Amino acid sequence: MNKNVIYLLDCQFDDEWHKRDVAVDKILENKNTLTHDYISSVLQSSWEQDTQEEWSSLTIRRIENYAQSVGADVVKFDNKLLNRMPLPSSFHQYQRAVFLKFQILREFESSMYDRMLFLDLDILILNDQENIFKELSSPGIYMAPDYNPATTLSCKQKLFEFFKIKKDLIPLIDMPREKRNFYNPPQHWFNNQAFYNWGVLVGDKTHVARLNRFIPAPTQWEDFFKKFNLCHNPQDSVYKKYLMEQDCLLYFLDLADLQIQRLPRKWNFEHFCVQPSDEVNFVHMYDKGLIQLFDKPFKMKSFCSLFELYNYKLNE
Repeated sequence: MNKNVIYLLDCQFDDEWHKRDVAVDKILENKNTLTHDYISSVLQSSWEQDTQEEWSSLTIRRIENYAQSVGADVVKFDNKLLNRMPLPSSFHQYQRAVFLKFQILREFESSMYDRMLFLDLDILILNDQENIFKELSSPGIYMAPDYNPATTLSCKQKLFEFFKIKKDLIPLIDMPREKRNFYNPPQHWFNNQAFYNWGVLVGDKTHVARLNRFIPAPTQWEDFFKKFNLCHNPQDSVYKKYLMEQDCLLYFLDLADLQIQRLPRKWNFEHFCVQPSDEVNFVHMYDKGLIQLFDKPFKMKSFCSLFELYNYKLNE
């Protein structure tokens, strides 16, 4: 019996930010009442749900192959998991889906498995020769820093406005150049000033259970949001971002007095901000249109070759 498990969250969305047809219909039907900012935000969407079945068929297939090679089971959750975790009706569809990651932590705690790996659906496995469970065998919860400065600063603002917590979160890009190492960032920065990316999470049952003690039970989430007057789903006052699961994670980690362990960059490679390398195992493919370049008929194997193809220029 396998003692390791890989969790996937494959939710379907049918709102205007994810389905082009829904967006067109809603704008045409309500064009006289919709604000310019709202229409602009919708038109800037990539409507990923229209092609999710195509690009996710590749990422899931590679994840399933990887699970077989490292001796792990794959457990997939979808929209049905929402029935176990009621959230305020004001939360939009994507927001509700990502909060299900907290429910997956509870599913793992009550499971027969000893170690878990959570992967976002847009994680593309390029190298299946290294076993993440063996490499990260020491106890703890492992995550990589999120290098998006906008989400980092927005999280800092939301923690202060919504939870009255002051955290000195600093985007790595704002660090002095001599300390700005995207592959091996300063340990003090990671421990105290980093915002963590939940696209990849590795954990053992003891540490996940310890964190779960400070996370609301499935039926207590609405009470949690009521306590902090968040049921109306406010945005922060500066960056105009909604509360997301990665924001709340920092709040719960503070309560649990739990330190995240640093996940090596090769296990959650953010292609939009880090210089390319072929020493990459998992790539976080935010640009979903690029995923299919790694499947037939393209058969793109080298990550550096992708950058060469598009002549990407990244400056650290």
